Amino acid sequence: MKIIVIGSAGQLGYQLCRRISSISQLYPFDKKSLDLCDHSLIRRTIRSIAPDLIINAGAYTSVDGAESNRMRAFQVNGDAPGILAEEAGLCGAGLIHFSTDYVFSGNISRPYLEDDPPNPVNVYGESKLMGERNIVATGCNYVVLRTAWVYSDSGNNFMGKILSAGTSQTGLLNVVDDQIGTPTGVGFLADKTLDIMLKVYSETSGFYMPKRVFHLTPTGFTSRYNFAVRIFQRAIEERIELKIALEDLQPSVTTVSPNLAIRPPYSVMNTDSVQKYLAQEFEDWHKEVDITVKQIARKFEPL
Repeated sequence: MKIIVIGSAGQLGYQLCRRISSISQLYPFDKKSLDLCDHSLIRRTIRSIAPDLIINAGAYTSVDGAESNRMRAFQVNGDAPGILAEEAGLCGAGLIHFSTDYVFSGNISRPYLEDDPPNPVNVYGESKLMGERNIVATGCNYVVLRTAWVYSDSGNNFMGKILSAGTSQTGLLNVVDDQIGTPTGVGFLADKTLDIMLKVYSETSGFYMPKRVFHLTPTGFTSRYNFAVRIFQRAIEERIELKIALEDLQPSVTTVSPNLAIRPPYSVMNTDSVQKYLAQEFEDWHKEVDITVKQIARKFEPL
């Protein structure tokens, strides 16, 4: 069984590779070894390997950067997934592709269902939606997994930024309190992706995908501010030395944020479909946050 993982050096791709390497012949590609803007290289690479499964964890992930780098965002997030899907179809491979809650506008007050009409409010969301649609249009065997607020114990993510500020700055720290979503740890995301892989794999027919979009996050939701509060609370319990006190975390509003791109005010996604598909009940978002802060704490000198 040959599996290609694109974006292997990213926070999600790294965790996927750790889990997959023991059960298959793994072909990892980071952005240095496979430029997703080079579509001819993508085709040559896939044809030379003839994989059983392609996992695309690669993306242009800078939400603000996409506003000023629209062409590259659409090449990586929009065009490249379509090329991967075409090649998956030609070689009979399955395709797992990761998308985002930012395909939605955030202007409703209940969790989004998979078939709710997308209406992105920024270039990043537009480019990811284009990628989804390009995959579906090929008719290949695919699963698209929309996830949200992804974080890990390393890399450029919200948890890392909050803890970096907390351990290096003093004074007040303002965090927006009017963006609502579901924090998703890469451990959770990689584990559930592996569960889906095992469900769709057959030794006789390989990977046979349901050709569906699933929402994949833990259950529950929170604001960015309350996410930060939870991170600080766990950091204190894990004896990470913070220079900013818990009471100095201050709720703020998006309108005073320096971000270039508009963010959906509400991007909670209903995960009933994937829980039913896997015959599992997902746990609340707090659990993975606690696990990840504990992992980060091991990197700090104890108080």
